[in-house]
Amino acid sequence: MPNILYLLNQKKPAFATLVAVSIVMFTSLLVGLAVSQRAGSGIRRSTYTGQTDQAFSCATSGVEDALLCVTDKEKAGQDPTTCVKPPQDLTSCSYSYTVSSLTDTSITIDLLEKDSVQQFNVAGDASVKVTWGVNSSGGEKPGIEISYVYKNGTAFEMKKSAYICNGIPNTSDHSPTPTGFTSSTAVSEKCSQTITLGSTNSPAVLRIRPFFSDVSLTVGGLSGSNSQGYKINSQGTAGTVTRNIEVLRMNPQLPAIFDYVLYSEEGSITK
Repeated sequence: MPNILYLLNQKKPAFATLVAVSIVMFTSLLVGLAVSQRAGSGIRRSTYTGQTDQAFSCATSGVEDALLCVTDKEKAGQDPTTCVKPPQDLTSCSYSYTVSSLTDTSITIDLLEKDSVQQFNVAGDASVKVTWGVNSSGGEKPGIEISYVYKNGTAFEMKKSAYICNGIPNTSDHSPTPTGFTSSTAVSEKCSQTITLGSTNSPAVLRIRPFFSDVSLTVGGLSGSNSQGYKINSQGTAGTVTRNIEVLRMNPQLPAIFDYVLYSEEGSITK
């Protein structure tokens, strides 16, 4: 009878080699799976990023289409809120949009460039609260000029006032130092000023002009009974990704030069 211990000892090298080979194969399989998963994750990320860009681009196309529709409706004397677009298929995405009247009681303009003007319809409003951004880095201290146009009897009149955050502007930024500003205290890097609209007069429009630097602007306390323009909501879709864009299209207004052409410190507007 063969020596069993001898046979087992003779087979150990073959068994060890088999185990080693199995371990190598198993490790290779794990590495292969990890690489495959990572590659799949990268492809999904790339696909998602591409679809996101396409969806945003399509939503932007919807905004451009809506703005054109609003302008055409205004020229034709029609209601721009009838500008509604069902999903429109483009090459790689689709978009849709709706247009509604902008009657919010608080409206924010993210960027209003210095020396430009934003006009608000305040007919029937008792007062509004104007809030504008403050440069917290210690540079320019933004100020604003408010021109309040109202009707007194049969004549339109205008009042002007100017406000600056935390006192006068820095003398290092402006020489000579501007005068004639009312100081408004800054809170949370913003300044607020409540503008009382004449109770006996008939408010018409409020025109706001930033000085010294660009500002972010919010006008609150609006009654909501006046339309300030139109709100466009555009939705773009590509694959499984959807992106929404909201744009405010304010009413047409007189250009900034109007405030210099027509001036009245007090009383009826004169040329």
